[in-house]
Amino acid sequence: MTDDNRVGPPSVADHRERVGALLPALAPELMQLTGALGSAVAETIAAGRDLPIFDNSQMDGFAVRVADVTGVGAPGSRLTVVGDIAAGSAPDAAVEPGTAIRIMTGAPIPDGADAVVPVEWTDAPRGSSSAPDDVRATVPDGTTVTPGLYIRSVGADVRADETVLERGSVLDARAIGMLAALGYDRVPVFRRPRVVVMATGTELVAPGSRLEPGQIFESNGQMLVAAFAEIGIDAELVAAVSDDADELRRILGQAASRADLIVTSGGVSAGAYDVVKDVLRRGDGMWFGHIAMQPGGPQGAGTIDAAGRAVPVLCLPGNPVSTFVSFELFIRPAVLAMTGRSDLDRAVIRARVAEGFDSVRGKTQIVRAVVRAEPDGVPTVSMLGGHGSHLLTSLARANALMPVPADTVRVEAGDELDCVMLSTLPGGSK
Repeated sequence: MTDDNRVGPPSVADHRERVGALLPALAPELMQLTGALGSAVAETIAAGRDLPIFDNSQMDGFAVRVADVTGVGAPGSRLTVVGDIAAGSAPDAAVEPGTAIRIMTGAPIPDGADAVVPVEWTDAPRGSSSAPDDVRATVPDGTTVTPGLYIRSVGADVRADETVLERGSVLDARAIGMLAALGYDRVPVFRRPRVVVMATGTELVAPGSRLEPGQIFESNGQMLVAAFAEIGIDAELVAAVSDDADELRRILGQAASRADLIVTSGGVSAGAYDVVKDVLRRGDGMWFGHIAMQPGGPQGAGTIDAAGRAVPVLCLPGNPVSTFVSFELFIRPAVLAMTGRSDLDRAVIRARVAEGFDSVRGKTQIVRAVVRAEPDGVPTVSMLGGHGSHLLTSLARANALMPVPADTVRVEAGDELDCVMLSTLPGGSK
């Protein structure tokens, strides 16, 4: 790679820091477990009890004494069945020498028993509603019956006071199932922000509408709402806001009254109708400028007042690829941090460039790319769609973004670059 060392506008890292500083973590709240999917836990959670709570059977079968099925003269002997324990019931008898108790999966182990033999190892009838009077157990050749066989012991999964979730862990279906098994019905989580997405431009109409001359379908707002949904945020879309300054000012005020974050798309460059910048820069809390990145150079960030409350506003350029790249590089990690998440960044894969290309002097270039697994273990990466910030088709085909450093003016075939993975690498890696 060929480097060019120059001083320029704020870097990608500078703007990421600026955006992150605007979005502090939200206060924790106690949420019902059934509604907590996708939230990050606000404190380290320890088990309040052992799991399993009691010794229980891993199989449908018979609770026995090991000596009665493996001792001298034991194999083939008949055991008197003195009880029947279903899951959810308590034993009403103990296993004495020469006896057994029929037991179902999950049922408590009775006193005196130190193993469970599966029903398949016995001559007991399958599926009978009542236990037999006696049973013969035949241990398969090569199998050793030892104390604890097919018994799930107290605390074998987790012990009381053992940490089960670290602060910042995301609650998925598995974590919620574990907490429910431990008896939790509510869990402390970081509140998710109320986000309002505004797509601006008089030329925009809703998808499915009839297009008049000069109009286009609004896609940035749809894309941003979907991008927020991918990280567990249910964003509200206010689409097709016109370039009328008074209307924009009114809608911004309404959005600020109910939002923790407002994200706008369009109207932040240097055009005659870039009304977002014109309206917002009249306040003291907003910054507008260009950062050393392509696509996505024009950016805005700051706060507006809503009844004494400073509401963060992030303003993205209107070209679709610029909007998406800006979300990925700046908004996604900042909002994840805002919600208490610890996994802020996507997976990165080092890949070998398939074909050389020139890069933009003095700017970090964010290249839409496809990363492919290769037999030698070093993935390859190919650029998609050129440098245009309006090329949505190439963005939809990409499985990665490939940042080219600002001091690089030429990337040669065979060079290796880090690739930010947007989806699964063919072959199974992320």
